[in-house]
Amino acid sequence: MRLTSGLVDVRFAQFFDRAAVRRRVDRRKRGLLSRAGSFIRTAAKSSLKRARQKSLGEMTAEERERYEVRRAVARRKGLRTPRRPDRVSESGQPPLLHMRPSPLKRLIYFAYDPARDSVVIGPLRFGRAGAEALEYGGAVRGRRRRVRIRARPFMRPALGKGLSDLKRKGGTSLPRFWDNIVRT
Repeated sequence: MRLTSGLVDVRFAQFFDRAAVRRRVDRRKRGLLSRAGSFIRTAAKSSLKRARQKSLGEMTAEERERYEVRRAVARRKGLRTPRRPDRVSESGQPPLLHMRPSPLKRLIYFAYDPARDSVVIGPLRFGRAGAEALEYGGAVRGRRRRVRIRARPFMRPALGKGLSDLKRKGGTSLPRFWDNIVRT
C-alpha cells in the first residue's frame, strides 16, 4: 500500500491464491466422493446375504429325491447329514450368496477417477460377466450351456441407500446439486 497525492492507492500482487483455493476445493471434493463411494460400497456388500437351506416343503420333487438318496448314503456310511439345497433369491431382490467367502461380495470396490472427476463403484469383472447379468438380467454361458438369469439388482438399490445414509450421517457434507449428477 502506498499513498499518492492524498489518496490511498492500494495494489495487490494477487487478490487470492487461485491455485491454493482450487487445491483445497479439489481435496474436499475428492474426500466427499471417496466417502460417498465408501457408503455405497458398504450398502452393496451388506445387501448380499448368505443363502439359507430350503426346507423339505420348499424342495421340488427332483431336489427332494436327490436329497433323500444322499441322506441315505450318508447314514449307511456313518457320515453327517448332507446340506439341503440353498434357497434362491426372488427376481428383483438382491442375489443370495451360495459360496463362503463369496467372490461377488469380496470383489466390490470403489475408486476415485481423476480423469472424469468422479467415483466408480462396483464389483470387478469375474468369470463370464456374472455381476452384470445379476444386476440387469441376461444370458450367460455356463460350464455346459447358456443360462438365462433374471435381474437381481444390488448396486442400484445400494446407490440410493448409500447416498441417503451419507446425507443422514454426513449432514450437509454432500452438496444438493450432486443429487442429480449420479449416473447408474
